[in-house]
Amino acid sequence: MNKKTQKRKFPLFLSALSAAASAFLLIACSSVKAPQALLNKVYITNTKSVYPLPPSSISQDSGDCWYFQGQFNNSSLNAVLYMEQSNDEIHLLLVNEMGLEAAEINFTSTECTIESPFLPKKLKGEYIILDFQNAFAPLNMLENHYKKSGLTFTEEKTENSKVRKLYSGKKLIEEITETEKTVTIKNYYRTYTYILTLPEEF
Repeated sequence: MNKKTQKRKFPLFLSALSAAASAFLLIACSSVKAPQALLNKVYITNTKSVYPLPPSSISQDSGDCWYFQGQFNNSSLNAVLYMEQSNDEIHLLLVNEMGLEAAEINFTSTECTIESPFLPKKLKGEYIILDFQNAFAPLNMLENHYKKSGLTFTEEKTENSKVRKLYSGKKLIEEITETEKTVTIKNYYRTYTYILTLPEEF
């Protein structure tokens, strides 16, 4: 092979190598999911949904122990709720009145797992996490988060309570009422209620 032939083939080789590398990078990038894509969306209504906020959205002084009363359609659950939160994780543990583990939820920015012999198997942990974020996350963070999905989040304060509301248009979806000792979360769209009570009120 003469030098001229080598010179002609070498640029062609580089072009082919570059094209192959580009194709590989395109395939590799398309196969990597964004961290949020590993989480389940929470459907606020049948057509509007959001992802949960990051774990850091709940401050560490939100309370680490509550008495939990849950009403889900025709069933109920009473338990002691232990909540641990950090910038990286929210951990919820519910222990029922017999001292048995009723549910455990671990939530990070990329994954949410739920284990419970009592809760419906189809229930996604993200739904419970988002309810707690609705109650304890900063108002401006929630307002901006829901606005992106065409939803409205509001807060009204009185001398003895704080009431947060989530709307789809004019329809009230969820209402969270916080007093000194209790937090009540009512979801009118999905027909369930949580009542959280601080230990001294048991």
